[in-house]
Amino acid sequence: FYLFLLRIMEYISPDNFADRLRNGDVENGTMAVVDVRDSDFEGGHIKGAINLTSYQISKSPSQSAAAVATAQLVVVHCMLSQVRGPHNARILMQALREYTRNPPKVMVLENGFQGFAKKFSKSEPQLFEGLDANYWGPSAIFSYDD
Repeated sequence: FYLFLLRIMEYISPDNFADRLRNGDVENGTMAVVDVRDSDFEGGHIKGAINLTSYQISKSPSQSAAAVATAQLVVVHCMLSQVRGPHNARILMQALREYTRNPPKVMVLENGFQGFAKKFSKSEPQLFEGLDANYWGPSAIFSYDD
């Protein structure tokens, strides 16, 4: 079932996504970033991300759609963007189709938060908010030393 969801979703590469962040697409409202992680959102997240957990999206898809409907692009991710990210992107995509006539494009961040943080947390910390090495501890899922 999840492999089916992975095939129908479009992915955005970390580099393309970073370019859009640098260009101010979140600040100007053309891109919304939806982080479906739970409590680990508190340990740091992508700048401007909205934390809509899997539970929230499943329970209130129309309310979730309303939170991002004005963007042209919605990028959804979880830690790895292998299961929760694509699954919730699909729910959100359907909810947006029902919510508005001209829904934004929904994509999944390739390699999720972990891959994005591994690639950019040290070189471009401005792409993150609240990134706390103490939260993740010595066995961090991403390294500040890469």
